[in-house]
Amino acid sequence: MRGQAIAFVNLNPPHFELLLLPLAPLPLASAYAVWALLNVAGFAVAAGIVVRRLQLRLSGGPLLLAIGATLAATPVTGWAASAQVTGLVAALFAWIWLALEDRRWSRAAVGIGIAWSLKLLFAPAVIWLLWRRQYRAAAIAVVTGLSCFAVGLAVFGWPEHLAWLHALSSVTWGWYSVNSALAAIPARIVYMRSGALVNPPGLPAATILGLAIAAPVALVGTWRAATDPDASRGWLLLLLTCLLCFPASWIEYWVVLGPPAIACWQARTVRRPTLCAAPAWWVQASWIYPYTSMLEAVTLGSVYTWCLLVWWIGVAWRSAPVVAPARPIAPLMLPDKHLAARIVEVLPRGLATPADRLVGVVVEPLQAVGPDLLLHAVGGTGERGEHEKVKPLIRHRE
Repeated sequence: MRGQAIAFVNLNPPHFELLLLPLAPLPLASAYAVWALLNVAGFAVAAGIVVRRLQLRLSGGPLLLAIGATLAATPVTGWAASAQVTGLVAALFAWIWLALEDRRWSRAAVGIGIAWSLKLLFAPAVIWLLWRRQYRAAAIAVVTGLSCFAVGLAVFGWPEHLAWLHALSSVTWGWYSVNSALAAIPARIVYMRSGALVNPPGLPAATILGLAIAAPVALVGTWRAATDPDASRGWLLLLLTCLLCFPASWIEYWVVLGPPAIACWQARTVRRPTLCAAPAWWVQASWIYPYTSMLEAVTLGSVYTWCLLVWWIGVAWRSAPVVAPARPIAPLMLPDKHLAARIVEVLPRGLATPADRLVGVVVEPLQAVGPDLLLHAVGGTGERGEHEKVKPLIRHRE
């Protein structure tokens, strides 16, 4: 960069610093070690949530391969090099995904509120909730996020918040290789035309052009995500939209894609050609920077952006129906008529005759039609969790 230095200032809001205050008395090396352990614990929690929810079975070679691939992934190596809050973000978004899978909108909204208050690029999740007519959840997300800012305001005051807003407006490294936003491509063009200046002239105009390109992507992506009947696929599309459309979308944030992406891969609800973009997860930023030419800057230098765009197109223009649950569901058995007959035998005499009729009129026909038609009868749609509606009506066979 011709001897120029990039001023990577802290872009986290003031209330984020409350996480770091307990580490302030420690020596720098000790504070870094504690912070790293907290993030490693966050990664472990996120992995545990996904493995348990999807009932993944990994051992031996496949387990070692999965661990190695995770450690070598660009978001993880980027975290290790920059001491970002990536592990804690991964745990938070795994928890949000789990709540969305269970249709626990209020619980998910609390997590979304914390997320957008820490990282503004996830603020469209509130609009997504409104579009899904989850008005109560959207209100909870807004109140939670504003409460986080209120705590920061009470502790640090207005000057720190004004300084934070100034830092956000003074970002000049949108052209850097770790930025996976659509706006990064025009910024890289301006950067190369200026002779690789850290703060190239014309960067604000390039950012505005990038936001104009991202606007229809944001609109279509949020709409498709809000109307998707599959929880994981809709959430995955929303996160891809946020990462593409926010002007500063660092690769460390890609960890939020993990839980819904794995769920969609397991359930086969995303087009398989979309996986062709997966290798970009292991392309290290140091391999593609510094740029040697304009062509390299907008092709290989923008590989993260193109990867996200391919994923976004594959998820937004979905063709695979929701045909399989994201986790195995034990087969449900209808009542055994012989078991029901034994129950009738021990009933009081006055109830025996009506109960015997119930066996003939209800149990035996249900034994014939099976649980799928019973799901349809109670208004089921075949989505995940629908079997919960019929559990009070059926019992497992002994």
